[in-house]
Amino acid sequence: MVVIDASLAVMLLVWEPLATRARTLASSWKNTGIELVAPDFMPSKVASAFRKKIQEGFLTSDSTKRLITRFYGLDIELRPSRPLHNRAIDLAVELNQRLAYDSHYLALAESLDCEFWTADRPFYRAAQGSYPRVRWIGNY
Repeated sequence: MVVIDASLAVMLLVWEPLATRARTLASSWKNTGIELVAPDFMPSKVASAFRKKIQEGFLTSDSTKRLITRFYGLDIELRPSRPLHNRAIDLAVELNQRLAYDSHYLALAESLDCEFWTADRPFYRAAQGSYPRVRWIGNY
């Protein structure tokens, strides 16, 4: 089992600088039977990332709707975020994060005793020293 965040999920669906690495890694996970897991709010974060790409002119509304369908085809198991909130707040404070979203992924990885993979380099940098289960796609 591996926790992935919205930044990595988006990278699996649209081109970004490290997308090839992300797709290669996801393919290896699939081939070895490793299950992808995320908090239940992840689809909202993915939709928000796609909306930003529409504003930036990289996607259209119609292409985004197709990508949302493809997102659900990634077979990411969505776990309830409610039990993660308290730990996520503690992690966000400890790691000096302005928002707690990213900390939920780490809290989930802790609860499942597995790795957490992200494309969010600032979060990785904040967590890497204290939380070795956090992995950044750029190091793959």
